[in-house]
Amino acid sequence: MKGLVNAIGENDSLGGDRTGEIRGLVRFRGKPVVSYILERMKEVGVGEVLVLANKEHEDEYKKALAEEKYVTVQGCCVMSPLVAYMLGFKQLMGDDVLAVADDNLFDFSLAEMVRKFQEVDDNVLAVRDLEFVASAEEAERLNFGRVVIGDNGKITSASFSFAPQTRLRDGKIALDIYLINRRRIPQFQRMIAKGDLDYAAKNWWKDFYGMVINKGFWADIGKPELRRKAEEYFKD
Repeated sequence: MKGLVNAIGENDSLGGDRTGEIRGLVRFRGKPVVSYILERMKEVGVGEVLVLANKEHEDEYKKALAEEKYVTVQGCCVMSPLVAYMLGFKQLMGDDVLAVADDNLFDFSLAEMVRKFQEVDDNVLAVRDLEFVASAEEAERLNFGRVVIGDNGKITSASFSFAPQTRLRDGKIALDIYLINRRRIPQFQRMIAKGDLDYAAKNWWKDFYGMVINKGFWADIGKPELRRKAEEYFKD
């Protein structure tokens, strides 16, 4: 299994500028967010990691991760997070992929998610019940990805912050943590080859199972309310 850290995007899910601050290099307890991500990846046996970084941040990522010999940092001018995921999957084709967005700060193991992935032999998306992320009032202000999971464990409907579609106002919170089965990568490439990002955004999740992870801490530090919670949780 290989790892992908998606550090692409000009704007975040609330429409804020991402280029002015390098989210993955923001420090909590003296460590950048990306280091927490890499630790969680290594725990579950990820051997090599590709960091797809906004071109403006490439040098900073290379400097920060210079000692991590198993990590390759590649600058990219693509501004769509979805396209960045697809480009990363293409480069890692032939391997299963653990993909995480660079602004996801969490301290729980992904071992259970990997076991779920092996059990269903298909894509898995980490999700969380709203009560473990934010209040209902905060959820109205924050542009969370949301998913509904069917009785068989597969996602039946979804909306993502990068998807130009109607927002779901119920369902579980979609974390930017994905396990991608190698056999599904070619179909993602066909979606992107169509050149219809709207179609890809509305359909790419349809072969995913949902994995509920309510333990530990998780925050998208691009959302101010969650960043404040992260600062409190990881306070020295």
